[in-house]
Amino acid sequence: MIAIEGPDNRKKIYRDEASGKNLLLPQDLVINASTLREALSSYCENYHCRIEPYDGSWDSVPLAPGEEKYFFYKSSDGNVRLVDIHVCRNDGREICPKQNFEFELLSGDKIYIGELIC
Repeated sequence: MIAIEGPDNRKKIYRDEASGKNLLLPQDLVINASTLREALSSYCENYHCRIEPYDGSWDSVPLAPGEEKYFFYKSSDGNVRLVDIHVCRNDGREICPKQNFEFELLSGDKIYIGELIC
């Protein structure tokens, strides 16, 4: 199973016993997928969004020639932003698959769709 956390994940209130505060945290989407393409397709279908490769067209976020990273993320409300996608493995490794949609996922992987971090 693969877990995905992204901008449109549903939120759930959790009680932090140590602080006594309620926390609003995302609920992972848990799916079966063997590639990044399959996982992102499931996420988009579930949350009615689109994820497409970024082409360097925004002046504020240039890419070097031949560089392929980041994605356009279009929410169901029409809002468009840039996101980065990382995969965390059970052994603690964090991998940036860039725009490799055929990146092989392993059971237990968690995909993070979020801020530009690399």
